[in-house]
Amino acid sequence: MANNKGKPQIELYTSGTPNGQKISITLEELGLPYSVRKIEIAKNEQKEEWFLKINPNGRIPAIVDKTTDPSGFAVFEGAAIQLYLTSRYDAEHAISFPYGSAEYWEMVSWLSWMHAGM
Repeated sequence: MANNKGKPQIELYTSGTPNGQKISITLEELGLPYSVRKIEIAKNEQKEEWFLKINPNGRIPAIVDKTTDPSGFAVFEGAAIQLYLTSRYDAEHAISFPYGSAEYWEMVSWLSWMHAGM
């Protein structure tokens, strides 16, 4: 396990856009500690080689979770990040539903609509 006695160690790569804010809200609602690395979209920072190693699509948001592996595990695209965070860190289902339940699949339907259609 990484440092910090097993506490989540998540770095959020984002900008002040609605897509980035969705992940900040998810992290806050789950009460997870995280750090923020602001990506300067106007300077095309999201297309730089170092960021493309985190998200090959060159878009925000993205996270790197170093909780169990110091080198980190990257997750990108808002819906994928939200599903990852709730799957990994919401065992009590404070903001999610048990996998496989009707409520879970309804949530996935709305989450997919939100990220693709809104």
